[in-house]
Formats: sequence, C-alpha cells, structure tokens
Amino acid sequence: MTYVVINKILTDVVTLAEAKSFLRITSNSEDALIQSLIHSAVTQAERMMNRDILTTTYENFRNSFAEDLTLRRGAYQSVESIEYLSDGSYVVLDPTEYTVTIGGSFGVVCQIYIPTYEPVCNSVKIIFKTGFGDDASFVPEDIKTAIKMIVSDMYANRGDCSDGSGNCSDCSAGSRILGSYCLAEIF
Repeated sequence: MTYVVINKILTDVVTLAEAKSFLRITSNSEDALIQSLIHSAVTQAERMMNRDILTTTYENFRNSFAEDLTLRRGAYQSVESIEYLSDGSYVVLDPTEYTVTIGGSFGVVCQIYIPTYEPVCNSVKIIFKTGFGDDASFVPEDIKTAIKMIVSDMYANRGDCSDGSGNCSDCSAGSRILGSYCLAEIF
C-alpha cells in the first residue's frame, strides 16, 4: 500500500506578520530567515502530529478490495474517486457503490460493491483528501500557536537545543500542544 501526494495546498498556516508579532520583531532584516523557519515549523508540526494541516490530495494504491481500506492519513476530508483495473485500464467505481465512514481521523471505505477487476499489484486506486481545510482559517488556533512557538524556539536557538538533542521543537511547549493532535502510526 503506497500513498503518493498528488496535490498539497502551500498557503501559509502562519503568516510572516503573525510570526514577527509573536517574536516581537519589528525589523524587516530577518524576514527571509523567519519565513524559512515558518515553513520548517509547519513541516515539523505535520511530522509530529502525523497528519496534514492544509488540504492534501493523495493517490493510494491497493492490491485488492479485500484489503483493509482504511485511509491512514489524517485528518480525513473526502474520497474523490475509487478506481480499479479492468482490461489494463483504470475504471472509476460509481460513488453509489461504496460508503466512507470516519474512523477517528481516518476515512474507512466500507459497504463496497466489488466489481470484477484484475487482482494484480496496484489494481485498486483511491484518490482522497486530508487536512483541516484549504487555508489557515480552518486550522485550530492552538496548532497555529504551537507553530509560532516552534518558530520562536528555532529562531532563539538557531539549531542548538538546551537538552542536547539538536531538535528544538521536541523541547518546547509547542510540541506538547501538537502532541494532543498526534495520530498513532498504524500499519
């Protein structure tokens, strides 16, 4: 089972102005650095939570419909399509032929009509979306605050963490906030 990102919204979750206000910086001399830290902090937050913050579209390949059809990326938004191999080409399964339920933060395809398909590697393709929404207005405020805290740690420590780990985001209040949103890795 593989997950391939086919589209990811790259809008700022935290703006440069918000980060500078949080850092109490008024000068523009370090804007490029702060913007880079914001992008790094968002990436770190997604890794820590094991979920996408903004809308991300995936292709997920399965070998058969008999597999567990849990879409293990969070936070689940929607299934765009389910396709299966028939005579060497992918055919779209009619959305009325399946349902998707929410299992925690994951989508679970169930009650599926199983068509005749070629049971070979990657014979089933599911395209689905995850994330809180298309822009920062959908992101919980405490996640945005945690990202600003991680930016602050990165800015103040410039890669040197007081606990000796070298990973400043692991020794911050931001990591404790993000921990409450963490999805367990289930394979």
